[in-house]
Amino acid sequence: MTSAELAEVKSNIDRALTIAPASPDAHLAMALFYYWGYRNYNAGLKELDRVTELQPSSSDSWNYRAAIYRRRGEWQRALPSLCRSRLLGTSKGNSLKRRSRRPDRTADW
Repeated sequence: MTSAELAEVKSNIDRALTIAPASPDAHLAMALFYYWGYRNYNAGLKELDRVTELQPSSSDSWNYRAAIYRRRGEWQRALPSLCRSRLLGTSKGNSLKRRSRRPDRTADW
């Protein structure tokens, strides 16, 4: 995405958070903005913490948390987060799920 597109996305998410500051979906969108838009994993995890506070049953928040930990090479945190996601329900993401089934992809953790 271009800088202008990222700015527009951020503006839309900020507007959503102004309207509904306790919206788990808006905080999830902000987490993904930081994660995918800027690879700012710490900010993404902070937003995912807020999602979990607001909606403890959110499997997506745990799935994306697992993806961030995987990106950082923290498999010992990624796999339990992925398991938590699966216990809570179906999540949108599945690439980490596929990796977790392949022993050769998780041998180093």
